Amino acid sequence: MSLTLLAATQALLLADALTPGTDANTAEAWLDAECDRVETHTVSPTHHPFALESERHLLCETGDQRLMVSFADDVLLQAELRGDLASALPESEPDIQFGPLRIYASSNLIHDVERDRVLRLTSLNEATLLAFWDNPSWTGQQASTSPFELPAEIRFGASLEEMETALDGRCQMQRTRPIEEVWLLTEPTEQHQIDCFGYEIAGYPRKLEMVFGDGQLEQIWLIVGPAEIERLRARYTVELGAPTQESETYIVFDDWALTLRKDVPEILLGSDRLQAIWRVQGNE
Repeated sequence: MSLTLLAATQALLLADALTPGTDANTAEAWLDAECDRVETHTVSPTHHPFALESERHLLCETGDQRLMVSFADDVLLQAELRGDLASALPESEPDIQFGPLRIYASSNLIHDVERDRVLRLTSLNEATLLAFWDNPSWTGQQASTSPFELPAEIRFGASLEEMETALDGRCQMQRTRPIEEVWLLTEPTEQHQIDCFGYEIAGYPRKLEMVFGDGQLEQIWLIVGPAEIERLRARYTVELGAPTQESETYIVFDDWALTLRKDVPEILLGSDRLQAIWRVQGNE
């Protein structure tokens, strides 16, 4: 049976076989039966933020419709539809409009009007990375193997204006916002945050959350994928030595110079002032 426009859109929105989280064999059998042509792209070794051991992308083509189904460790991670998207979108208005992204929360759907595509994710928690990723398998390119490097622009103590300028052109989307309830442990009188979406590190777009107290950079959260925590642990163990502390939530290196968060995969960095506070609290 040919995958018509309607079937393609239903595949993205409704088909149980293409629900993110489905095992690869089930999804692949469905695609083989429904698509005129299926092209397989295997990435080995993988450096994908959501893949520990294996990464595979299946491109389904029928007529003007192209559907890319991506697997991490043989589990369906996302589906991306390109082409005529009119029938792929819910009739309701999007729940959130953020820059070029129209987000339908109940369906885990994101309509990227700038790139003319619809994404279906396992959950919207993944959107900070995957919504800004341009999968190189679409053009047959190799995935990036560039090393993971912290942003060179980071300079604690820099002003809000200095960091906005330094990040200009590095973020696919950028916003600065006040934080009404101040929570920084340095106890400033006012607090602001820069949210930088799509900052590329090691070939993948990241989110940077940069927190300022009284106009000076004090803290950074760098969002990573769940598969990257153990890779980063191995890297920083070589570079910084064995972790100085570890709990169910955090892996602390170099006495709080750099911290990995495990439950919500992130890297935490702080100013010298903030590190001194963390050291005292961590030893209490």
